[in-house]
Formats: sequence, structure tokens, C-alpha cells
Amino acid sequence: MADRFSNVMQFLGSYFHQDWLLEAGSADDVLEQYVGDESRSVRLQVAADIDELLGADDSVVSGL
Repeated sequence: MADRFSNVMQFLGSYFHQDWLLEAGSADDVLEQYVGDESRSVRLQVAADIDELLGADDSVVSGL
């Protein structure tokens, strides 16, 4: 299941890691950096995957 959401896992691990507050002033700053770094197609896939995860039941989320 983690492979299914690998783009989301990469996004969170790369941009919202344990030190993100030291590297950026806000979550908006992190997102601006992400938008500048990633292609539109990857960003759209991550957004769709996040939307799917938000609507998923606990069994899907706990499998990550």
C-alpha cells in the first residue's frame, strides 16, 4: 500500500520532515518550495492521493 502513495510519502518526508520549521517560516513557505521544485503532474498526483487518503477508512491509512 505504501507504494500506492509513494509520491505523498516522498512529499511529506522531503518537505515536512522533523526540521521543516527550522528551514521554513511556515507551512505555506514549504508548499511554495515544493511547487517550485516539482512538476505540475507530480503535484496533481500528490493532491489527488492526499484527497483519497483523507476519504479513506482507517484500514487503508494504517497500512502505510
